[in-house]
Amino acid sequence: MALSDITLKQCRSDLQSRLNEVAPDRFGTEELNWWINMSQFDVAMILSTISNIWYGTSQTITFSATAGQITTVPLASNYAATKIMRIVKWVLGDGRLVSFIEDDKIETLSGNSNYDSSYLANWFGENLYLFIGSSGASLISNATRLFFIRKPDEMTSDSGTMDVPTEFYDLVILSAMSKATQKLNILQLKQSVDASVAAKYSDIRAAYSQEVQQDLVEEAPGVQTPRMR
Repeated sequence: MALSDITLKQCRSDLQSRLNEVAPDRFGTEELNWWINMSQFDVAMILSTISNIWYGTSQTITFSATAGQITTVPLASNYAATKIMRIVKWVLGDGRLVSFIEDDKIETLSGNSNYDSSYLANWFGENLYLFIGSSGASLISNATRLFFIRKPDEMTSDSGTMDVPTEFYDLVILSAMSKATQKLNILQLKQSVDASVAAKYSDIRAAYSQEVQQDLVEEAPGVQTPRMR
């Protein structure tokens, strides 16, 4: 579900209006759409490093796995690898948390008795690889839950809506404008646009940091911090 009601057509019209001030009628619809979608990905990727609240999601993955082996679990459909920006955690049906390890280590676990009771995984390409130690319990049609930071949905039609929170709309348009001015080789304007984008990201980080600090203070028993919302 998109995070805004602003359509691709509205985004493109705004971008075109801004570009017409410096380069009227230089870009076609497809090129503008491409820059807007790429900028949407850029903004989403940077925002995801600040907070998981916008792009955090989870999906159920049901499969069976045998103890003492490595089981391949395909990433598909709503949890396809192409939809995942970053995996946060993987939880089995009984609430057990599966830890992730490097791909060059998972094949060596079966030869180390320290991992006989372990449940460990690795994400490589389009699959998850789950190792269950020889003393662990096999999984039968286990409804696991994969928590991850998703990628934004691409806008493929004029009625498609921006998958960035509305309050960050200007970041998408400015980022797209930066790409356009680079192609036009208007470097002074590009530098000005990039500076505006950087300043907006700085403001977002500062606001989020302040929010985190308030939450930490309020965790102390009996302490309440006034919140302006």
